[in-house]
Amino acid sequence: MKGEHEIEDMLKDIEELNSYRKLGTVEELSKRVNEEDILKFYYCESEDLYLVGQRHDTMYYGKVDELGIHFFMSRYLPWGQHVEDERSAWKEYTYPSEPKEIYFTEWLSGFMKQNKIKF
Repeated sequence: MKGEHEIEDMLKDIEELNSYRKLGTVEELSKRVNEEDILKFYYCESEDLYLVGQRHDTMYYGKVDELGIHFFMSRYLPWGQHVEDERSAWKEYTYPSEPKEIYFTEWLSGFMKQNKIKF
């Protein structure tokens, strides 16, 4: 007969095994996608731009053209703010409105119309 200590160890092992089972099988875990690897679709109203976005520490938005995706905008910009600075080369500037996430079908339709792509 097993000692009390051995039974406690077995119960702990069973609890640990059950906690790992809740995570899923090895196959299920390998199919999961990290949030930062997913492209999402956005529209910037003030710039009339259809953008894609991807999160890597911060949120980056990108323009799509025939050469690919060119990421250029961070989520930490002062969206929509008007800035005046006589010492700067641009003197004053208004940042674009923050891009809003939209459904892919809406993005695709708008992108195609904007780029005069017939479907």
